[in-house]
Amino acid sequence: MPKIPKIEKSFGREFILIIILVVLVVAGFVTWQVTKKNSTGNLKYVINNSVQNSTCMKYYNDQAICRLALNLNFTKRSYEATGTVTTASGTINYAIQSDGKGNSDVSDISKNAQVSSIKLNGKTYIQPSANTTWLEYTAANLGSADTVTNPVSGFNINFNNNTPSEYKITKEGTAVCGNLTCDKYQIIVAAIPDSTQFIYFDAGSYLLRQWTSSNPSAGTSLNLTFIYPKVVIATPLPVKKVTN
Repeated sequence: MPKIPKIEKSFGREFILIIILVVLVVAGFVTWQVTKKNSTGNLKYVINNSVQNSTCMKYYNDQAICRLALNLNFTKRSYEATGTVTTASGTINYAIQSDGKGNSDVSDISKNAQVSSIKLNGKTYIQPSANTTWLEYTAANLGSADTVTNPVSGFNINFNNNTPSEYKITKEGTAVCGNLTCDKYQIIVAAIPDSTQFIYFDAGSYLLRQWTSSNPSAGTSLNLTFIYPKVVIATPLPVKKVTN
């Protein structure tokens, strides 16, 4: 058998190395695409913080709820929420948008008397009723404004920011939420035992899809549904600056 020239052997090794590098590059690109698409909730969620997940599992012993808790941070996620909040003062119909960058648009659309509050880049814009001029407030004079509270700020199952031992969380099975099948969990907060909450999240992206809460003794209830599109919060027009 004739010997293979050294230059051909060298070329063969280099060709194999090139193939390996190409495979690695393609695999890296696919992984990046999966990670990027994960933020939309279209693909499966991947745990990327094993230390926090391990600590969470010690409290809950439930992988699904820990993935939700580690994945859920409304201050850094773009979302839209709609629903109702009922108190002794009546029922408010909410329309909420957040861009995941600290900016939000919260509207009370009850009884055709819309009140909207936009927080954007350190300023707050209030529209006291539909089809009126927006009032611009800064942090210095915001105390005089009649703002609309974002009820999502009261969602506190994010494991990163709360003590898990404050909650009793029980899986209640599955339920249909829109065109998805969601895991359903009951939550009892130790500080308010008369209040019962239910959360619904899909096991593909581990994103919250519905949140309900009821406290019969206080006469309060909440029901919000969530979607996760890209949200852009823009400066409203026309605007009048409030100076006092």
